[in-house]
Amino acid sequence: MIVKHANTQYHLPEGLSQRVQQRRLQETPEPELVARIAQHLAKHPGSVIHAGAFSGDLLPQLCAVADCVYAWEPVSYNYAAALETLELNSITNCEIRNAALSNSTDTLDIVTQFDGGYLLGGLCCVLKGNSVASPVLTHAHRPITETVRSEMIDSRTYTNLQVLHLDLEGWELAALEGAAHTVAAHRPVIILEDTERTCDTLLAEWNYVYTETVSGDRVYEPNKREAPALAQGCEAANAS
Repeated sequence: MIVKHANTQYHLPEGLSQRVQQRRLQETPEPELVARIAQHLAKHPGSVIHAGAFSGDLLPQLCAVADCVYAWEPVSYNYAAALETLELNSITNCEIRNAALSNSTDTLDIVTQFDGGYLLGGLCCVLKGNSVASPVLTHAHRPITETVRSEMIDSRTYTNLQVLHLDLEGWELAALEGAAHTVAAHRPVIILEDTERTCDTLLAEWNYVYTETVSGDRVYEPNKREAPALAQGCEAANAS
């Protein structure tokens, strides 16, 4: 299914609920968030990390304002739709990987559906033991999972990284822990869908300050009043 709006178009996976499909047809995805990122990139041109990408609904808008977008989407049916979105829009400045982000290189079980229910789409989340990472899905039963590989942000190198955006349904802290060297090297603006504020302590240690909430995502910027402690003694480039 292709969703079209005035300034974007993207694919949706088959099997999502009718309610989700109708909402997607009616609304451009997260225009305030994209505008906030575009505003920053207008002053500080560069690249963006964007995870999880879902079906690539934000990729056309992000790729239009960024030099390059480094994206991750672990769920196979979402990833396939994201590839179709890139092709639909003839996007060439996006590198998307079919993997989860975490604080180690391993595998994770991702909840993609609940028994008898619709595909979760953008609400897919990590399952650890008997608990789901997403606070939205804590009362759901009989999860159906997909085992995916996990990567660390620090395992790759980036060119002029200006924005790090994580929308990982409760798994933001683990992904952020795996980005310590990247954050130290680039000091990007960090935007998180972290409703439980699990990342506040780590970001304070990294000398980041909360500035605002946009479309439900919390925005953190480097504290310019002090030298970033994390960067002292850290290599200028990420480990490859």
